[in-house]
Amino acid sequence: MLEAVKLLWKPPLQIFARKLSGGSSRQLFADESDLVGHIERFADVLEAAAALDGQFSDAAAKERIVCGRLSPAFQAWKLAVEGGLRRYVVQ
Repeated sequence: MLEAVKLLWKPPLQIFARKLSGGSSRQLFADESDLVGHIERFADVLEAAAALDGQFSDAAAKERIVCGRLSPAFQAWKLAVEGGLRRYVVQ
C-alpha cells in the first residue's frame, strides 16, 4: 500500500519540486526552507498510513494504528505547516 500511496504522491511532489526550483518560485520560497521541509515531511504521515495495509478487516488494529500513529503523525505535520503559514494568514 505504501508504494501505491508514494506513486500517487510522486507526481504532485515532483511538480512542486520543479516549481520550487523555477525562477520566481525560487525567489518566493528562498527564505522558506523550513516550510518546504514541513511539506516534504508529509511522507511521515504516509508511512503511518501504510501501517493500515492489510488491517482493514481488523477494527481493533485500525483503531490502534489511527489513534497511536496516524493521527499523531498528521497532527504534528499539520501544526508544523500551520506554524510556517501563520505569518501569511490574515485573520
